[in-house]
Amino acid sequence: MSECPICFLSYSREEQHVPRSMSCGHSFCHACLTKWSSAHAHRSRGRRLGEFELKCPTCSKLSDVPKAGFAINYALLETLDAKPKDTAFCSDHKELLTLLCKQCNVVICASCFCQSHQGHPVEHVKETFKTQMSTLRQRFATAEPRLVKQRTQILEKQKMLDAKCDESLADILSTETKIIDAIRTRAHQLKKNLTEQVAGKKRSFDAMLDRCNEGLSLLDDIHQDLMDESKVDVIAFIKSYDQRLSSLDSADVQLPQEEMPAKESKMNFNLQILADLGFASPAAFLDADCVKWHPVPWATSYEVQIATYLPHSRELEPYHTVYTGNALSYKLTSANNSRLREIRVLWQGPSPSSRCFSHVLTWDPASHLEMERGYLDLLRTAWYSSRRSEYGGFSSARSSQPLSFWVSDDGCAVASFSINVVQLEHGGEVMVGVCGSGLDFCERGQWVGRVDSVSYRSGSGIKIQDGRCADYGQPYEKGDTIRVEVNYKKRTITFFKNGVSQGVAFNNLDVSAPLYAAVSMNARGSVRLMD
Repeated sequence: MSECPICFLSYSREEQHVPRSMSCGHSFCHACLTKWSSAHAHRSRGRRLGEFELKCPTCSKLSDVPKAGFAINYALLETLDAKPKDTAFCSDHKELLTLLCKQCNVVICASCFCQSHQGHPVEHVKETFKTQMSTLRQRFATAEPRLVKQRTQILEKQKMLDAKCDESLADILSTETKIIDAIRTRAHQLKKNLTEQVAGKKRSFDAMLDRCNEGLSLLDDIHQDLMDESKVDVIAFIKSYDQRLSSLDSADVQLPQEEMPAKESKMNFNLQILADLGFASPAAFLDADCVKWHPVPWATSYEVQIATYLPHSRELEPYHTVYTGNALSYKLTSANNSRLREIRVLWQGPSPSSRCFSHVLTWDPASHLEMERGYLDLLRTAWYSSRRSEYGGFSSARSSQPLSFWVSDDGCAVASFSINVVQLEHGGEVMVGVCGSGLDFCERGQWVGRVDSVSYRSGSGIKIQDGRCADYGQPYEKGDTIRVEVNYKKRTITFFKNGVSQGVAFNNLDVSAPLYAAVSMNARGSVRLMD
């Protein structure tokens, strides 16, 4: 090998490039081996003061570090001296190639420069070689820490993936254990109920058998009297005649209609297990000012709970019950919806443990966003947060909770909300849309559609995504209602003006993170959340 395996420069008799050998047989140039030794040489146990050992960069074998330095590999130097130098000649002029034409990026000779490359900028090949080697060293110096950092990041990601995998496996095993325990518990309860029912039926049958046996014994006595009248005590017979007739009339036994306990269906068995695990809940929804829910087959009663804001505060009071019964709806009254924030429905099953919540519903009584003193004031709203900004000429606000969605008939997860433009100063504009958590309205120059967001602008009807504008739909103004519909499955967002679709605005919506409803205004006015 005529090159150092560390710096890839050719060996020579120059001091820095003289090949020096380690005890394992591998050679390196003086400069590289000196740097490697100063960085990695160490003294192991049992060695005397001043004695060190060094790992070979190629094979990792340990070599003693001589006090006078590693020996020069003279055999390799002689081999290099005997090897003829590579010399390149111009194929046209048979002269040495000594120049690089920068304009044509080819190596040329002096005659080429005077003829076909006259006037072109040139550089001597040795200068080009030095420049290129310097650039390569710089790239090498920056590439190593970058690759080490990337490797560290990959290992961290891999570690996080392993941790997530272990956590998911633990959840799966925990759920598996709960399901198995629930099945066993349910089966045990059914067996116990069956045993108790059968025992009760058997006791009834035993009592019936005793009565039948008594009746048969009486019939046998009467039969004997009827067969031989001469042995019958006439006086005793006459006295017991009425009693015998009554006994014969009452000898029949009334058999039960169900001879066996009712059979537990597979459906009820499975549903009860789901209920015990807390996987089943009534599908609750809002209809105007009435909360309704679908029935749960095994529920014995339902309960409606609400959470309201504390007076003059955005803090929530604890949930409290406003209804308990068997109905499938509950009408919210003005007394309990003025500060209402959340609603949930519970059902109670046959056993005390069979109790489950529905999903939480958010209540928004006539929510307003009003423009006062140059920024958005939030009045009686539980749906929008108080995060607002007057930077960049816009006042903005976004929802405090992510959009909630439902599953449509075609199996798509869909979320929607509507904004009515109540008031808008002449020349002002409104932007209605959605944003991610990356949009910070408190940062200067941010508005809906600027960063991590999309919007539909009033005055021009354009659509905006991450600061990029394009023609879209009809302009809208004061009095118009804009409905926003997000399809999580198709990753699309569609805007409706007064119920008329303006078409799909974007089909590349990032739905991997929560989305929030958002509004921006640049003039005095107010908007109202319709649903």
